[in-house]
Amino acid sequence: SQQQSTRAELSGIYGIAAIAKVLSSDCNQCGIRIGCDSQEAIQKLNPEFKLDAETPNYDIAHSIRQLTDKTKWEWKLKHVYGHQDKTKTYKELDTWAKLNVDCDKLAGEYRI
Repeated sequence: SQQQSTRAELSGIYGIAAIAKVLSSDCNQCGIRIGCDSQEAIQKLNPEFKLDAETPNYDIAHSIRQLTDKTKWEWKLKHVYGHQDKTKTYKELDTWAKLNVDCDKLAGEYRI
């Protein structure tokens, strides 16, 4: 379902944010750019989007925001259209699309 796929994307971003938080003590002027094929996940992480306890996936989105705020890094989220490999060969895809295809494949191997 849409909510489950958004939660999966947010879970991956949470992992990145948790690692970044640990690394942030060594780099105060860093930045990070994350590609994500879920526009809903990106929207929830936009500081201008109002989160409240009724928002689906509030718990993880709020936790990510707390972690990213603690890093003091510049965070950028880039929307990557998913499943581009359905209409183009892998070789024709840009780097972001290739990484998205690779991540989706790995995620599928661990789907329960």
